[in-house]
Order: sequence, then C-alpha cells, then structure tokens
Amino acid sequence: MSIQKVIEDVKEKREEISLLETQIQSLGPSETIFNEILRLKKYLILLDFIIDSDRKILSFIKREQMENIKEIHMQTEVTLLEERMDTLESLVRAYNKYLSSLDTIINNNSSFQLNNIMKTLTELTVVLTIPTITYGFWGINLKLPFQGVPYGSLLVIVISLLISLLVWYWLKKKKSL
Repeated sequence: MSIQKVIEDVKEKREEISLLETQIQSLGPSETIFNEILRLKKYLILLDFIIDSDRKILSFIKREQMENIKEIHMQTEVTLLEERMDTLESLVRAYNKYLSSLDTIINNNSSFQLNNIMKTLTELTVVLTIPTITYGFWGINLKLPFQGVPYGSLLVIVISLLISLLVWYWLKKKKSL
C-alpha cells in the first residue's frame, strides 16, 4: 500500500468522522452511531498497523542500504517518506483520540438521559406514595377523622390528592431531588 493511498484513506475517514459527528448532534446516540464509531476505530487500528509495518520497512531500508544510496535524490526521498509517515501517525493518533472523545460524549449523553428518566420516576414515586399512605392509614380499624361524615372517603381522597399536587409542585419548583 503506497503512502499516498494511506493518506487518501485517512482523509476519507476524516470525512466519515465529520459526518458521524453531525449525526450525533442531530440524532443523538443510537445503535447505528455506536456501530459506526466501532467500525472507524477498527479501521484506524488497521491504519496504525500498516503505518507501523511501513515504518519497520523504512528503518530496514535506512539501516541496511543507506550506504548503497549515494544519490542525494534517494536520500531526500527517504527523508520525505519518513516525514509523511510521521504525519500519518500523528493523524491516526489524533483521530483515535477524537473518536474516543465522541464515544465519551455519547456515553455521557446516554447517562444524562437515563438520569432524567430516573429522576422523573422518583418524583412520580414520591407523589404517588402520599395517597397510598393516606389510604392505608384510613383503612385501619380505628376511629378516624371524617369517618362519620357522609362524604368522608371522598374528602380523604381530595386531601391526599391536594397534598400530592403540593409535593409535585414543590419538586418541580426545586428542579432536583
């Protein structure tokens, strides 16, 4: 694989990473995006492997045949090749870091969404616990307030719902538990 081909592949992957970032911003985390990140990471690992093997070949050429390379043109080509390899290696490392940060952003976003769902469920549980406790209290076999009143059970229901609404309003106003 020529260095120029690898450079073109890296540029192509940069475009795919940019497209992936746009999808994350517009769609949020999804299975497709996770699969794309995984595919790109695998490809970057392959590129890293190719660069490493090319670097070994280049060092072999320098070590074994530098004495045979008398022309300045060939020495310049080897130096240019080394510089391109360094650039490619830097790009692959940078893209790997960037994909890792995208992965972290997606995980943080998913955790934030899960935390919001859990917060809502906790608020609902707290609000619905009040009527449950109230109805349980009025269900015991003792003399209780509103027991002799014709619409006493309806009054108990209204009171428990009012308390639940007050607690719900307080939780919403507080914005966190």
